[in-house]
Amino acid sequence: MSENTIERAVNKADQTPTGDSGERGESARQFAPVPAGNASLSSQLGPDTSIGLMVQKHQLTHQELIERKIIFHEMADRKVLNSFRYLRTNLLERAKKHNFTVMVASVTGGGGGSFVARNLACAFALDERKSSILVDCDIHDPELGDLMDDDKVGLIQYLEDESVQLEDIIHSSGISRVRIIPSGGRREAPSEYFAAPRMGLLIEKLKERYGDRYIFIDGPPASESSDIRMLSDMVDYVLLVVPYGRVTSSQVETAVAAVQREKLVGIVFNDSPI
Repeated sequence: MSENTIERAVNKADQTPTGDSGERGESARQFAPVPAGNASLSSQLGPDTSIGLMVQKHQLTHQELIERKIIFHEMADRKVLNSFRYLRTNLLERAKKHNFTVMVASVTGGGGGSFVARNLACAFALDERKSSILVDCDIHDPELGDLMDDDKVGLIQYLEDESVQLEDIIHSSGISRVRIIPSGGRREAPSEYFAAPRMGLLIEKLKERYGDRYIFIDGPPASESSDIRMLSDMVDYVLLVVPYGRVTSSQVETAVAAVQREKLVGIVFNDSPI
């Protein structure tokens, strides 16, 4: 992650008004480390119907994918698809041939971090030789519940109860080659959970046991600096999401400072116009 990239992100924040602009998670303009490209999702999303390595109990329908704004091979808006493919390519080049864990976190709450996290996981799974595990670590305000039933055992149960095993919390997402670990509910003090030794062991187990899969962490907003700092210590890479027109330059700088600089691999602008 270069100093110029961070400087561009800070300058971009300075040039845009703060406030509620645009609908949450509607688009993602990716500025670094790959070429910029508008990623406005159209209404023509549909399912990935390819047969993958993972057997799904229920494949999401066309309408369900539209509602969730999930990318797929045949989608008409190639800009959105290519934005996430560019991210995938750059992450793969950085990691060489090893699988990795990457945390995606928005600078502020409601900034589109979950939108980017789920589609980045899906971008990897578009390749039939790869698969993804998506982990919902925003346990104060989880957003991945629309990919499965709300009553599924998840991260919270795993951290609270040692009798809960890893295989108990990994579920089908309805998307080929994508598995999900849901939050398992909400908690008001996430830091207490992330500080638990079992949290770090979970990420280590995911990498070791599932060497052919890439792990994506849907992290808490960077405004929760203690939470994101603890999680960033456990992952290989961090990708920050900047909601266009809704944050200040100081918020971007604070978010960058909350993670280890060598792990910061890119900044994505969400809801950015062309």
